[in-house]
Amino acid sequence: MLNRLADATSPYLLQHKHNPVDWYEWSRIPFELAKKLDKPIFLSIGYSSCHWCHVMAHESFEDTEIASLLNKYFISIKVDREERPDIDTLYMTATQIMTGSGGWPMSVFIDTEGRPFFCGTYFPPQDRFGRKGFSTILNEIVKMWNNSRSDLLENGKIITEKLKSSNLGTLDIEIDESILNRAFEKLGNNYDKEEGGFGSRPKFPSLHNLIFLTRMEAFYKSTGAPGKSSEAQSMTINTLRKMALGGITDQIGGGIHRYSTDRYWLVPHFEKMLYDQSMHLWALAEVSNLSADEIESSFLKIIADETTNYMDSVLRDQYGAYYSAEDADTSEGEGEYYLWSLEEIHGLEKSMVAAANSEIAIPLERLFNLTEEGNYLDEATQQTTGKNIINLFAWGGQRHPITEIANYRQIQRVLLETRNTREKPLLDDKILSDWNGLAAISFVRQYCTSGQDQFLHKAKQIIEFLLDKMTAKDKLIHSSRNGRSSNAIAFLDDYAYVSSACIQIFISTGQPQYLIKAIELVDKAEEMFASEDGTYYHAEENNLLPVRPSGAFDSAMPSGISIMYGNLLYLGHIMANGQYFTRAQRIINSLASNISQYPQGYTMLLSYFAEEIIGRKIYLLEQIPEKNIKDYVIRLNKANRVGPIIIIRDATNNEKLKEKMAWLPDLKNDSLPRLYKCKGFSCGLPITGHKEIEAYINQI
Repeated sequence: MLNRLADATSPYLLQHKHNPVDWYEWSRIPFELAKKLDKPIFLSIGYSSCHWCHVMAHESFEDTEIASLLNKYFISIKVDREERPDIDTLYMTATQIMTGSGGWPMSVFIDTEGRPFFCGTYFPPQDRFGRKGFSTILNEIVKMWNNSRSDLLENGKIITEKLKSSNLGTLDIEIDESILNRAFEKLGNNYDKEEGGFGSRPKFPSLHNLIFLTRMEAFYKSTGAPGKSSEAQSMTINTLRKMALGGITDQIGGGIHRYSTDRYWLVPHFEKMLYDQSMHLWALAEVSNLSADEIESSFLKIIADETTNYMDSVLRDQYGAYYSAEDADTSEGEGEYYLWSLEEIHGLEKSMVAAANSEIAIPLERLFNLTEEGNYLDEATQQTTGKNIINLFAWGGQRHPITEIANYRQIQRVLLETRNTREKPLLDDKILSDWNGLAAISFVRQYCTSGQDQFLHKAKQIIEFLLDKMTAKDKLIHSSRNGRSSNAIAFLDDYAYVSSACIQIFISTGQPQYLIKAIELVDKAEEMFASEDGTYYHAEENNLLPVRPSGAFDSAMPSGISIMYGNLLYLGHIMANGQYFTRAQRIINSLASNISQYPQGYTMLLSYFAEEIIGRKIYLLEQIPEKNIKDYVIRLNKANRVGPIIIIRDATNNEKLKEKMAWLPDLKNDSLPRLYKCKGFSCGLPITGHKEIEAYINQI
C-alpha cells in the first residue's frame, strides 16, 4: 500500500512510499494537523545515496511495530536534504548543538512551532550495545510529552535561541592578509604528508581547500616566499595524485566516491555525488594551471577526462544538465557493484588474453593491487571478505597507466561491461540548480586551462537548461525531476552558483548575455536573501521554520555566501561599481570573528580574498580574430595563475558591453587586435598587433 510520498518528486522520498509510516512532506498541512491532534512532530531528514539512511529505513521505517508507534503518537515528516537544504541546515545545526556531532539520517523531534527539543542521527530499532533503540526513544518522548511537556518545550526554546544567536555576525574585527597565513598554517598542521588530504579517517576530498592552496601558491610567490609557495603546490598535487591512485577513484568507470573511510584513500563510502565530481574538476583545473611539469599536467588531464566521462555517461540528461548522485547500495549490499574477487579477475584476464592472442603487459592482479583474501573488510567484523577494491597503489610510474599500458583502455572496457551486468546502484535523477551551476563553473575552468571546446559547450548547455527549464516567474527553481518541479523555491546557493557560472562564461567568451544574467541574479539574490548582519540567509522568509537559517561555513561544497562574495568582487571589477565592493566588504566584516576563530572553515571565501590581496589582473582583448581568442584566454589564465578577468569585445558586442561597463575605452574604428591591461577602472595604452600581444603574454 502506498503512502503520501508516492506523489513526491524526490527520489529519496519515493524510496519511502511503501513504508507503513504515515509520512507527510514538509508543508503547512502536517503542522496544522499536529496542532489539532496535540502531537509532537518527528522529522526525518536524509538523501537518496545515504547508506545509513537506507539502514534505518529498513530497520525502523519498514517495521510495523515502530510505524504503529509513529502513526499513533506523532506526525511524521520526511525531508530530502538536497531538495530542502534550508530545513537541513537549520536542524543539522540544532543536532550539532544538542549532541556535539551530526550526520544522516537526521532524526529530530520538534514541537508544532518547529522548535527542536530532541535531536539525533541514526538509531538502531531496539536497544543495542548500550545504545538506546528508536522504539525506546519514541516511548520515552511520548511519556515526556504527556507528563512533562513543559520541559521538552523549554528545551526547544533554548535550542531555538541558540540557533538565532548562531546566525549573528560581528563587526568589531578587521580581516587582513595575515588571515591567509593563519589559514595556510591550520591546513598545513592538518595535512597528511604521506597520503595527502587533511586529517586521518574518515578523509573527505575537501577540494575547495586545494583551490585555496593554489591561491596561496600564487600569494607566496608574489610576496617572495618561494618555500611556502612550493609547499602549497606540493600539497595540492600530492593530494590529487594519491586520490587518483586509490579506491576513492573508480578506476574502471571514472569519477570519485564521496569520502574514504581510511587515511589511504583505499576504502570509500561508495556513493557518487555530482558536487564531488564538479569540485574535483575545478580543483584539477586550478592545480593544472600552476604546473609547469608536463608529466604532472598530463596525469591531471587524464583524471579530469575520466571524471568527465563518468559524468557524461551516467549523470548527464538528454538536455545537458546533470543528475544528482549514484547510490552506494544495491540489494547485494553497500559497494557490491564495485567489488571484485581475484578469481573473477583471473577469469576475465584469461578471456582477454585468448581473444587478443597475446599477453597483457602487466598481470591484473599486480596492476590493480589485488589479493585472494581481499582488501575490502566487513564493516562490522573487520574480517577479510575475499573481495577487492580496484586501486593503482602498486603502479610505480609517474605517468598514468592509461598512457603507459597499450591495452589499458580495453581492460577498463571489459571490466566495465562485466560490472554493468550486475545490479546497478540507484540513480538519483533529480536536477539541482546549485549543483549544476557548480558543474558549469568547473567546466569553464577546465576550458580555460585545457582549451577543450567540449567543456565550454557543456557549461553553456547547463546554463541554457537552468534558465529555460528551471526558472518560473523570474525566479530560479531549486529542484526538478522528469520535468516536474518540486515545491521548493530556489535558495541562495542556486543564485550564487548559477550567477558565478554566468560570470565565468562571460570572461571566457565576451558574450554579454551571460554578464547581463549574472547581474540580474546577483541583484535578485540581494533582494531575496540579504540579512541584517551583512551576509545572506539561505532561503526566503519561511514562517514554518522557527529561525531563518544562515551560515558561511564551507562543507562538502563551498557555501553560497563564499561564492556570492566572489561574484560581488568580480562584478565590482567588471562594472567599476563600488556598490558591489561595498556588499562584498559587508560580508567580510560580518564574518570576521568567525573567520578569525576558524579560518580553515572558510577557504573558498579566503580564496577570493587572496585574489584581491595578490591583485586582480584585468585584460581587455579587442578585435581579436575568433581563431585566436581561445589561445589568448588559456595563456592569460596560465600566466596569471589565479584566474584573471578577461573582457573580450569587438563591434558585435561593444554596445551592450558599454551599457554595463561605461569605463571601457572607445572601440577604435579599425580591425587591429589590441590588448589593454586595466586597473582601477581604467586601461593603459594598448598593445597592438598579434606579434606584440604574443610577446607581452610570453613575458608575464
